[in-house]
Amino acid sequence: MIVTADHGEEFKDHGSMGHGRRLYEETVHVPLVIGRPAAGAAPPDARPDPAGRVSVPAGGIDLFPTIAALAGVPPPAGLQGESLVPLLRARPGGPGGAGPPADRPLVCETIRLNAHLKAVRRERLKLIQSMDENRAELYDLAADPLERRDLVTARPDDRRALAQALFSQVDFLSGGWNVRWSSDGRKRGFQGQLRTAGIFRTIVPLFRDRGKYVLESDHALNFSDTGQSGASGLAFTVAPDDSPVEFYLLIDGRPLLDRVFLGGNAANPKIMPFELEGKPTLEAAFRKPPRADGRDLGFFVWHLRPASPDQSIVLDDEIRERLRSLGYIN
Repeated sequence: MIVTADHGEEFKDHGSMGHGRRLYEETVHVPLVIGRPAAGAAPPDARPDPAGRVSVPAGGIDLFPTIAALAGVPPPAGLQGESLVPLLRARPGGPGGAGPPADRPLVCETIRLNAHLKAVRRERLKLIQSMDENRAELYDLAADPLERRDLVTARPDDRRALAQALFSQVDFLSGGWNVRWSSDGRKRGFQGQLRTAGIFRTIVPLFRDRGKYVLESDHALNFSDTGQSGASGLAFTVAPDDSPVEFYLLIDGRPLLDRVFLGGNAANPKIMPFELEGKPTLEAAFRKPPRADGRDLGFFVWHLRPASPDQSIVLDDEIRERLRSLGYIN
């Protein structure tokens, strides 16, 4: 018998009620109790001892391989989780089994209404990354289990290491989209609404200021960049990854079709809003439009090539520099 829960509940612990919008412990720390019936007439030493309370962090991804091991069947290849059965067989007060390592990073995330958060825990440290606001929080759960003291400023090396662990676990750009915009040197206003039949899975803002975009719902993203005299933009992924995306893009409040450039051929859309397929068939869709370097007025849209299962993700130089400035990569 296995008893667990899909989420906890907030009761103003961090100023919020309900669940789904935050990744503090009151929401993500749930029970996991695993019990096995007595083995009938089998001798006592043939049965696993009660494991008691296990201190090694576990995650929901571990349930599938654990249940498979208890059932005596091999789990499918490619699962991220690890079987917890070795921990169940550990004798109380004795050495533990060869279960998951204590320093294994465990990831959780939520996309709901205007919340887009990711978190990673490794041993006693936990990082919460707000994808909406370019903001991070860092907690030492052993010293501060209620997450009252944010250490993100005091411990930048830990923040950077956990952010790297987080994004090494989460494929957040492969197969996604780039939307860039640039001015002609004058202060311009850039606005847009992006819609998908799926959901927005990940958003990486390429501007430094907060509050320039918001998830109106899980399938509608709005952005506004006023007084822009240079270049800016964002990258995003959707789920399912073949979901089409509708773009409604305005410059100074007007839909300037001749100033929207699509893919390596810099084609102009014929109508506004316009829709692009989720899995492009044209090779040009995977190439950055020419002149998308912050010197010409316009929007520049292209698709990021998906990575094959055995292929590392290659970031273009601009996204790499932006992620480096945020501390996500070296």
